[in-house]
Amino acid sequence: PLGRLSDNDRAEVMRALRDVGVEHLCDEVFSELSDGQRQKVMIARALAQDPRVLILDEPVTFLDPKARVDILLSLRRICRERHIAVLASMHEIELALRLADRLLVVHNGFVESFDSPEEFVAKSGPEALYGLDGDANFSAVHMTMELRHYPIRQPVFVIAGAGTGALVYRMLSRLGYPIITGVLHRGDIDYSVASLLGARVVSEEPFRPVSREALEEAQEAAGESFAAIYTSPPIGPMNSANQLLAKLLASCGVPLIVYGGGSVDGAWRKTTKLSEVASALEELEQHRPRSGPRQVKPSRQSTAQLNTGAGPMAPRDT
Repeated sequence: PLGRLSDNDRAEVMRALRDVGVEHLCDEVFSELSDGQRQKVMIARALAQDPRVLILDEPVTFLDPKARVDILLSLRRICRERHIAVLASMHEIELALRLADRLLVVHNGFVESFDSPEEFVAKSGPEALYGLDGDANFSAVHMTMELRHYPIRQPVFVIAGAGTGALVYRMLSRLGYPIITGVLHRGDIDYSVASLLGARVVSEEPFRPVSREALEEAQEAAGESFAAIYTSPPIGPMNSANQLLAKLLASCGVPLIVYGGGSVDGAWRKTTKLSEVASALEELEQHRPRSGPRQVKPSRQSTAQLNTGAGPMAPRDT
């Protein structure tokens, strides 16, 4: 009869609620649910019709980050389990890049692109879509955008690697510190993040020990900084010169902040908290006036270490 649910109808409704993870809310009043719960119930209502195509208009807009991810992951799972197509309009491009099988990009009423997320990124689609003009850069490696902040303070030299410097770079950029960093191997995660943030990067070729030329360039660059941060990167044959560089900076009077679990003789401050790194830099700025570049030259002991193989120092090809 019209307006009544059969046993099959009730089973389909419960299946739909279960698919979106709100079966436990079946006896609740809709108006008393949270925004995320309401959105799931609305999706379940559509699923209960046993559709072949599900069309959703901004299904995660105005939801908190957890609810957004939860709903989109549920939709992807339902799409595969029920063998249905889901067509959703979204403004959250970074989430769409990670979850969609195909992207249809519409701009000013025209379809500009219809690609897989990977093809869209490879064609510099996000840059064109966002209209980036240098104040922000999109990373194809990390599928995210890095914002550049206007530098208003004294430069900081960062010795990092293997991703240990990424959060430090972002913090320094946000606080207005110009960033100089090295020696980083091209292709390293920190190399990518630092470059996107507009840092000056002293680099080395991938899979090669840090060369003497790169180390000397880093020493000269560090002399332009009022402080240095060592982010405790994992040290091996390819980057052991960076540990020697940290010791050299500390011995030459550069205030060295060790962040993480590493240890450097002569370090000015050691901490495992980013907030304390920021506070230490503030303290240095208050007590140390602006000064010109300082000479950072290796001591006889550090030079001997380099020459005896304590850190492989391969000459660069000419």
